[in-house]
Amino acid sequence: MANDSPNLVKPSLSTSVVLNDTENILQDNTTSDSENISDTQDTEVNKEKWEHRAILLLISLYKEKSYMLQKGSHKKLWTEISQCMKEKKYKFTGSQCNNKMDALKRRYRQIIDHNAQSGNDRKEWIYLDVLDEILRKKNWIKPLAVAGSNIKESEHSPLTDNNDENEPPTSK
Repeated sequence: MANDSPNLVKPSLSTSVVLNDTENILQDNTTSDSENISDTQDTEVNKEKWEHRAILLLISLYKEKSYMLQKGSHKKLWTEISQCMKEKKYKFTGSQCNNKMDALKRRYRQIIDHNAQSGNDRKEWIYLDVLDEILRKKNWIKPLAVAGSNIKESEHSPLTDNNDENEPPTSK
């Protein structure tokens, strides 16, 4: 007895066939007018790899235009960065630039956290110094306070008075 349940649908096309067909459609519909760039390109499949110079350009543009984040215009920031990248012949969408920068920030944070732990070997990364210039002052990189149960108070802590532990408190 075969299991022909009406609720189960078997896919008739493999994922690779669908992707190839989508790529062919996108190639057929491209225009020669490079100035006619719209938000719909964010949905296109772009398989361009992020080479070293493209990543450095992305970081540089992010540093230059990050003031836009304070205004709350994230999409506008990534659209502008994408346009600047396209002027330099790198065809990445705004969302691809955003995703790549997020990945770079995550990796930066992992390395900073790793290097901050005592006993760990120091990790190096080609983009560490460049990103450090931009990100080192961010609150999500260096927390304002660190809680711990194994922290000893220093002699100069504002929570302790400067009396010696062995001396009894003086009466006034």
